[in-house]
Amino acid sequence: MKEYLLPKKIISVDGIVKNIECLFEKKEMQIGLSEKDFVEMQETSSILLDYGKEICGGIRLLIYNFTNLPVKLRIRFGESISETLSNIGDKNSTNDHALRDYEITTTNLCDIETGQTGFRFVKIDKITSHPILRIKNIYGVSYYTDKKLIGKFNSSNKLINTIYDVANRTVSLCIQNQYIWDGIKRDRLVWIGDLYPEFISLSCLYNDLSEVKNSLMFVKNQTPVTSWMNHIPMYSMWWLIILHDYYIKTNDFDLLESNVDYIVGITNQILDNITDDGNTVFKSNFFDWPTSNTDDEIVGVHALTIFCLKKTYNLFKYLKIESNHIKFKLNSLLNKNINAKSKKQVKAFLAIAKNEFDSSVSHFLSEDNSHGFSTFMSYFILKALFESGEKQKSIDLMIEYYNGMLKMGATTFFEDFDISWIESTYGIDSLSRENKKDIHGDFGRDCYVGFRHSLCHGWSAGVIAFIVEEIVGIKLLEPGCKSILIQPFLGNLEYINYKYPTPYGSIELKIYRKENNIVVKLNKPKEINVIVKDATLE
Repeated sequence: MKEYLLPKKIISVDGIVKNIECLFEKKEMQIGLSEKDFVEMQETSSILLDYGKEICGGIRLLIYNFTNLPVKLRIRFGESISETLSNIGDKNSTNDHALRDYEITTTNLCDIETGQTGFRFVKIDKITSHPILRIKNIYGVSYYTDKKLIGKFNSSNKLINTIYDVANRTVSLCIQNQYIWDGIKRDRLVWIGDLYPEFISLSCLYNDLSEVKNSLMFVKNQTPVTSWMNHIPMYSMWWLIILHDYYIKTNDFDLLESNVDYIVGITNQILDNITDDGNTVFKSNFFDWPTSNTDDEIVGVHALTIFCLKKTYNLFKYLKIESNHIKFKLNSLLNKNINAKSKKQVKAFLAIAKNEFDSSVSHFLSEDNSHGFSTFMSYFILKALFESGEKQKSIDLMIEYYNGMLKMGATTFFEDFDISWIESTYGIDSLSRENKKDIHGDFGRDCYVGFRHSLCHGWSAGVIAFIVEEIVGIKLLEPGCKSILIQPFLGNLEYINYKYPTPYGSIELKIYRKENNIVVKLNKPKEINVIVKDATLE
């Protein structure tokens, strides 16, 4: 779906620019011969606009010039004001994967649509001194999914509602061209490992998950069974994990059956890299960027391998294929004494993979509150903290962590974020401030240093699945959502309203306090069996 947006704010103007306020006015989206309301950019001048929220696309300029003399413009898009003002190379500012800094030439009485990137701000520099440039409108061109949103969440806590809605916008923006992109400014690729938190969040939002299926098959078709997906061994594991959970959600057995040879092939390749005494011996290891080249990286890979083999064992059972060899290697991994040293996401993932939750897990994950959290792994960190008994604490730290990005002006959630970054820092919607750091240009690490850092990254939306699985309390018991457990945890909340998408239609839930009880009211498709626990069904 394409939508045209008027700018919400003028951040700055340089040089002689007249009648710029007319850009806020909705006009016919057609250039005419007798326009009376337009911006005049004289000599060399520039304007910096804010469209109010992150969008995927570009801009549309309606030019009202009666001369064949060309006017050259420099267009700079940015996810933050500071990125928009940067030159290529400044604090790692790039044109990687999607052009965000380039020049165009306009002509007389034209209608130009330009740009295909992720941005909120745009700076237009008039490079040519003469003639005067007259612009009727500068629309933001937004490409957004036209899928019907089912999974609408509302509760008595407005901040949780905002976190859910911003996460929804983040991952929904990454639905592009019938696939799931990892990010809309830079990582316009299908990264199979990164797809997992995107998939589990999308499954809470939409009935139609065709883009997830397309993404699974796209990477599979590009990867011979003897190779690793995205050239990373662990990403072939993620493919099996997503395929399993996709089947549980959709009951699409045809997808499993049509890929049985591939499933068996990559499973055997993974098993070949596990020794009988429970060590993984992949030639390269990758768990996530914050653990890369740390002592915890191999522990994370160990935990991921357990997680993968448990789900793969189930896949083989669904397909009625002999699976004792999987069980043997899985047990060897489970019997290995291995633990996280410093990274919260590794501690959390290991606890979930082994299904072992105790006070040592909760203490490790809650120490220093949300410091050390990871956007990619936020779902696992929050879930492990919740399952280890610190239910309200997990919700409080979810709010603290994601609200940190909101305080920095986020309208979508970032590729990575550390809560310590916000100290003495100005946000993405602010001009530079003396003696303060830039949340965008002065932080980031590994492959996303400075302005290369993506501020709309689908993997950060896993928080949606945490809210749905643990706060609303929805867990799938049978493939295709045929049997569902609802075990809500209101904590400090007074009520929750939520619609959950299933292959048979949506389940409408109202969960609220009544005297000393938690009450659940629901409307559901007749094909679905619902079990309610720790609450009263009305």
